[in-house]
Amino acid sequence: MAAKLITKPTRTQQPSLNEKKNNENNHFLLRTVPLYSLLLTILLFIVAAVVYFSWFDHNPSKESSNNCPEQSEARVNVMRDKENGLIHPLLFVEIESEKMLQPIKAKLNQYIEEKTNAGVLLSASVYLKDLNKGVYIAINQDSLYDPASLMKVPLLLIYYKEAETNPGILKKSYLFKRDSKNTTEETIKDKSLIEGQNYTVDELLFYMIAYSDNEAFWILYDHIDNTKFSEFDKTLAIPNRIDRIHFPASDKHYISNVNSVAHYFNVIYNASYLNTHFSTAAMNLLTKSTYKNGLLKGIDPDIIVAHKFGERTLSYLLDGRLENLQTEFHEFGIVYLANRPYLLGVMTRGNHSDQLQAVVGDISRIVYDDLKANK
Repeated sequence: MAAKLITKPTRTQQPSLNEKKNNENNHFLLRTVPLYSLLLTILLFIVAAVVYFSWFDHNPSKESSNNCPEQSEARVNVMRDKENGLIHPLLFVEIESEKMLQPIKAKLNQYIEEKTNAGVLLSASVYLKDLNKGVYIAINQDSLYDPASLMKVPLLLIYYKEAETNPGILKKSYLFKRDSKNTTEETIKDKSLIEGQNYTVDELLFYMIAYSDNEAFWILYDHIDNTKFSEFDKTLAIPNRIDRIHFPASDKHYISNVNSVAHYFNVIYNASYLNTHFSTAAMNLLTKSTYKNGLLKGIDPDIIVAHKFGERTLSYLLDGRLENLQTEFHEFGIVYLANRPYLLGVMTRGNHSDQLQAVVGDISRIVYDDLKANK
């Protein structure tokens, strides 16, 4: 009898519990994710990112680079000489910061308001720059004034710029002969040229800055190309503004604001327009100014100050008549306070020059006392 082959049916292999878990893990990414879950996850991620970066930006322990104010609260003005082909030398940098000099600005605003309410001031503008940090503040920086004798500073720089390549210009000699068309009123005057005497350009520059002599200014002005003024202002991005109120349009009488005049002093201090030799010479000459009733009234006598003042008596032309006589007095200076040199410029308008000079002295004292206490 033949043997019968009996085969057992093959049992289908069932996965173990561990295998099930492994399969679930392997196919997790293949699962369908509900849309609302995806959106919720994205939203939570965005909220977390906003909270984190908000905390980082406002963390008081985070220090700004080089002690400069945060960009969000500062406006930076970078001025470069753009007339040098492949290079653009840096002339100066200004960082306008309400935060770092706010206490001084508040005091100055209060003082100016008090003097305006008392009738001493019709207008006042202030520029203050911490020269170590490059940080500055300005009050009423859009107000325009006649810079008057402050224009002797750019003329000094124009002559010294010429002397860099033509040093013989400083030894040129000119005869002083009084010219009525170049006569301007000076109420603050120390020493004057002697008519009929010859003076070198070097001597005229000294008289112009140290004694603020107007006759010296006009001799120097008459012996240069007058377009050099506009070229220089263009280099410093200073607008060419003309006074249409106090003078006929044909006079093209120049007016300026406190920030623009400050540019002249910035480039001297930085030795960025003139070379080191002539920048030093210009600053040294400004320290020789004999005028002492403005900025210097608010500063200890042992502190070196390189400064220049300007004054002008103005009258409005109304219906063909000169009306509303007014006076302007301004002064700018670099104060060499130990460890914290600063540039201060004050431009004022009122009815009495002596009152305006006192205001400049008061403002100088407010600034000096504050910076001296917080060096």
